[in-house]
Formats: sequence, C-alpha cells, structure tokens
Amino acid sequence: MRKKMYTIPKICRTGDDGSIIAYLGSDGVVPNLGLVETIIRTLRMAWLPFGLHYSRASKERVRDAAIWAIAELKGQIALIEDKFGIAPQMQMAYSVPTGVTASVPTTTEDKEEEVVSEEIDENLDMDLGDEFDLTQSLLTQLS
Repeated sequence: MRKKMYTIPKICRTGDDGSIIAYLGSDGVVPNLGLVETIIRTLRMAWLPFGLHYSRASKERVRDAAIWAIAELKGQIALIEDKFGIAPQMQMAYSVPTGVTASVPTTTEDKEEEVVSEEIDENLDMDLGDEFDLTQSLLTQLS
C-alpha cells in the first residue's frame, strides 16, 4: 500500500524566524539530522499527541506520544535554562498572555479524511527511546 506523501511549503522568513531557520540549518545543531528532520522533530515535540488524537490513534499510542513529547519538551526547557543561565523561578516573571489558546479539532468529518488520518498514523511510527536518548545526548554535550 502506498502511503500518501504530504508536502510542507518552502519557508522564507526574516527577523527572529529567519534566525531560527538559519540556526537550525547550520552545522552541528543536531548532529546527523538535516533541516527538515530537525523541524519535523520540533513539530513532533509540540504537536504529535494532538495529531495522533485527531487521527483517532489508540489511546495508548496517544498517551505514549504525550509522555515522549513532555520528556522532550522538559529536556528542551532544561537545555535553555542551562545554556542561558535562567533559574526556574525567573520564569514566573513572564506569564502567558491572556486570551492565547490553541484550538485542536478532535474529530474528522468524512470518510476520506479518516483514510488520510490512518495514513498519517502509519507515517508517525517512532522509537521513543532513541528520541529521548538524542535529547539527553544534546544536553550532555552543551553542559
């Protein structure tokens, strides 16, 4: 069975967003990962559990992805805190702006979307241990 391929349009940005893209594309940010894979890995950290839930993956798979995502995000937080000398209590001074929400649809409307969702689900198989090990390795290298 052929899997449906999804395309991300070319991203062209200046300012802070351009700086992020330039940094992620530079050598040595994440060893042995290209720019596209680094961006996808970053998206997975923030959105994989929601995408799996949307595609109606099993509760166990969504839960495992959520645990992985939380571990990855906590590792990224620790990396940022360590690299830039930010104590956790300093973060309290910066609150999340009020009225900022993220809407995540939880159902698909028609049968065609459901088939696409199953194809997405197959494309997202991963070994959570390897991703976690990569984060730990990066934290060790930067400290």
